[in-house]
Amino acid sequence: MFFEKCKSIKEGFKARTSVMKDVDNNFLSDPGQIVNNFRVFFEKLLSNNNYNQYSNDLSFEQIIRDTVEPELPEPNQEEIEQIVNTCGHDSQNEFIDLLADETKNTIIEEVKKSDFFSLMADTTPDVSHQDQLSICLRYVDPFGEVCERLVAVCESVEKTRLGIAKNIKEVIQKNGLPCENIAFQSYDFASSMSEKLEAIDVIDALMLLNNTIEILKDIYNDDTGMNNLVKSSIQFACKLGIDPNYDFNRVHRRHLIPNRFDSNLNTQTNFDMKTFYSLEFKKVLDTLITLSSEHLKKCMTTIEPLFKVFSIPLKPNHIAADFKKIIELFPPGCSASKLTNYDRILSEFLILVHHCNVMSNLLEILQTSKSFKHLLPNVNMMLRLVFTAPISTSGVLSFFERGGVFILFKKIFICK
Repeated sequence: MFFEKCKSIKEGFKARTSVMKDVDNNFLSDPGQIVNNFRVFFEKLLSNNNYNQYSNDLSFEQIIRDTVEPELPEPNQEEIEQIVNTCGHDSQNEFIDLLADETKNTIIEEVKKSDFFSLMADTTPDVSHQDQLSICLRYVDPFGEVCERLVAVCESVEKTRLGIAKNIKEVIQKNGLPCENIAFQSYDFASSMSEKLEAIDVIDALMLLNNTIEILKDIYNDDTGMNNLVKSSIQFACKLGIDPNYDFNRVHRRHLIPNRFDSNLNTQTNFDMKTFYSLEFKKVLDTLITLSSEHLKKCMTTIEPLFKVFSIPLKPNHIAADFKKIIELFPPGCSASKLTNYDRILSEFLILVHHCNVMSNLLEILQTSKSFKHLLPNVNMMLRLVFTAPISTSGVLSFFERGGVFILFKKIFICK
């Protein structure tokens, strides 16, 4: 559509016949005379008796050379840029709309060919404080590439779950996509809005989350390391001209010991700045560990069959029932949901294990299964399902940010 529009504009600049010569070399500029001269020429040209007589006449060759308008080819990149730059803002907006429609149509066609996809939706306020609903799709294209594409941004009028669900369903149906082919759904923190995570699969992501939880537990139990970090933060604040003790004492006034407590100084607890911030960090870490563990448990409940079969390294000690559980994860609208020959799928998997026993990357295994797609169609489809599951780190990062602490490679940076 876009190239047709550019070509139509280019056709408008094409030369037209406005002046020509007759057989007596007289210039004709009147449109009626030009049409009449063409009529005389073609009548003579189509006359069977006199065709040979006029075919050698140079004047008729001159007429053909001067009047025939060649077919213009499709515009190239330079011509398109020139057309767009010389158009008014209304025409430029029209070209932008044409490009957007063409891009979206290409994305929708890719999604349809993938047979199933994941849906990710998130709302965020714009500069006018109106909630905008962004809808992204994650899928594996026919070339085996993991794709995340933004397909719609619309105003979220109804803030309820039912209202947002209606908006999402309208967008999906408007683009001609069947809701029955949605494999996974994520309604917060779409990954294409945060970081490039297309090459990460859900199994690696869950293993990363599990390792993160273990790191958080190690930090929580390391009192010496935590005190050293607080001490380093105090020294860094002093270099910036900040007196941490003054700020701490200003906010945290001294509390008198109640009479009912023992007034013996040897049994009292020294509530200083290091102790306070160590306790605050432990509260943050405890929240992070609890929330991350809950998310991990929920995710594992959903994709446990995929995690069991496709964890690296691949192992051959599986039975047909394991693949039956994976087939049940496919959406009802795709062809894979109708598979019933689980023994054949097991055989395909064993062949894949034989070819990928030295591979440590699931994305590489996906590409290998694609190269053997004619032999391993079902296993390739299962691997595509693994990479179709949405991945995000935004939710985890938001937990860290709300706590005022960033954890990176087992180090804590204070952001109070």
